[in-house]
Amino acid sequence: MIWYLTSRSEYETAGAGIGAAWKETLGRNFPPSTLLYVGGLVDDRAKVEIEVTAFVPGT
Repeated sequence: MIWYLTSRSEYETAGAGIGAAWKETLGRNFPPSTLLYVGGLVDDRAKVEIEVTAFVPGT
């Protein structure tokens, strides 16, 4: 999981909400992840982009 964020301060301010959404969605699963701060994304309105690679055993 790779997170691309445009604002460190907004991410830190939203920390509790992000944690609550994570817990609701993923529970106690903590996949390996990298968080990067970038100057901007392709869509100027975007503040975060998350890239995920999934592995499905037995397929």
